[in-house]
Amino acid sequence: MLKNHVRSSLFRWRKGCRTFTRLNKLHPALELQFSNTEKTSRKSLDETKVIEALRLLTPRDLVQDIQYSNFRKARPIKHYPLPPPKNLEASSINRYTRALVEANYQYSLQAENYIDQTLQDLISTGVLDLETYNCILEYYVRKVNYGCAGMIKKRMDEDYVEPDIRTYNLLLQLYLKFDKTSTRSVLSLFEKMREAKMEPNLSSLYFVYSNLKQMDHLLLEDMMVMKVPLDSINTVIVRNMCRSGVPPKLILQFLEDQKIHSGIPVKNAMIEAYLKLEPASVFEYIDHASQSDAFKGNTKTAKLFVSHYCTKGEPYFGLSYGKYLAEKFRLTNTEEIYVTMLSHHLNVVLSPKQWILLARYYYHKAKKLVPAKLKNQISSKSLQLDSNTDFNEEFTKHELQVFRNIDSVFRWKGAPIMKLSDNTLEYQRLVEEYFMKTN
Repeated sequence: MLKNHVRSSLFRWRKGCRTFTRLNKLHPALELQFSNTEKTSRKSLDETKVIEALRLLTPRDLVQDIQYSNFRKARPIKHYPLPPPKNLEASSINRYTRALVEANYQYSLQAENYIDQTLQDLISTGVLDLETYNCILEYYVRKVNYGCAGMIKKRMDEDYVEPDIRTYNLLLQLYLKFDKTSTRSVLSLFEKMREAKMEPNLSSLYFVYSNLKQMDHLLLEDMMVMKVPLDSINTVIVRNMCRSGVPPKLILQFLEDQKIHSGIPVKNAMIEAYLKLEPASVFEYIDHASQSDAFKGNTKTAKLFVSHYCTKGEPYFGLSYGKYLAEKFRLTNTEEIYVTMLSHHLNVVLSPKQWILLARYYYHKAKKLVPAKLKNQISSKSLQLDSNTDFNEEFTKHELQVFRNIDSVFRWKGAPIMKLSDNTLEYQRLVEEYFMKTN
């Protein structure tokens, strides 16, 4: 029945009794995505019903806005919160609250705790406006903190602050991202929008599409019929198609047909798709992108390789790829590569001596970019393995010599060598000594 619905030539939109007719054949990438859909991947949420409910609300002329693109941008990193304003009045309190939550405090757990406590005090003043409430809501939605976000919406209602489409879009993001969300709660949100005569905008569609895990191709097909710009979600399209097993070349064909294949982010998304589905062809794609679009990878590109090989249980290849690509693309901010290695290392099983040495190596190379939570986790595990370990102590001469040795050996001078047996004896020895579990 669902298959017939997808392949039907008519899409009925009850808003204003409009009917859209699909004149073109379904794109091969979407056709394959539909045939590969696993109907049991998300039982708690009926995504088909969500899409149908969204159709009833969506107007013919969608409003262009920047909420979705702003939401996806990284927040500026800050170690310390701003001091309170000297004069406390409604306008200064609102400005101060927005300034607090528009930054990222990932390197300081104390700062994050301070923000949470301070927000409670600021909310209790009862002078916060809609813009400020939306900023606070986004702060908790980004963390997928369902409880705190719900508390913010409840407080908005108590303060008689009427929500706008931005509020509902953030709640959509939260509900669809939260794994325990029920279909009823999302449909209830749509019903509230309808009662408030609130019409979805482009961000509404983007937020919904980005968080669907099963039937995303249905909404994408709808958006293509409506001629909705897809460049804002091109990386998500790649991710969703990759998850459904669509071959990378077919994904690339879709992007090129829709003219949404340009830019470093979507190139990185394609590299990730190749690594997952056709790893042997990934450098062929990189070479093609470099020649046709002058693609030059960034730190994210290197981190994709590092994560891929760490997930495969080959962290030595992850480290080698990180160093190789840092040199190939002349990256200057390689510290993030070692943060990725350190995060993976947290759950690696090695002898205490090996584990602590590698953890200190990654930490040494990451410099001061290790998030506070990860640093605490690494330090705690080090103490569990060896109670005499002080993770913050100075590095010994022996450790520094080992670090230099790892740096020099795990560095490909030519093309990547993807088999351990094809590498040098020195490379193999280092892998066995520091990266392999010993009895």
